[in-house]
Parts: sequence; C-alpha cells; structure tokens
Amino acid sequence: MEITLNGEKETLDQEYSVTGLVKKLELSPEIVTVSLNGTILSREIFDNTLVNSFS
Repeated sequence: MEITLNGEKETLDQEYSVTGLVKKLELSPEIVTVSLNGTILSREIFDNTLVNSFS
C-alpha cells in the first residue's frame, strides 16, 4: 500500500498500527505528530489506529 510520509510517497508491505509504523521507521512516538487523512491523531489512539489502504 502507498502512503504519504513527510510529503513523499512510501510503499508499505503490510498494514500497521500507527505505533507499529512509527517504530518501524525508528521514530519516537513521544515526539512525532501524526496526521491521518488530514486529522491530527492523539497519541492515546496510536495503538488502536490502523494505517491501511482504506484510511
């Protein structure tokens, strides 16, 4: 699946939770801001929010 990450197209090999994707990218969840379809996500929902082709 394809996502836009910091303005660049990226291809993912599987579906990830936001937390899983942040870890895969070796980023710290405490310091990132995540926008999914234009909505800024609260860190409290990172574990339960999936990044997939339907998002």
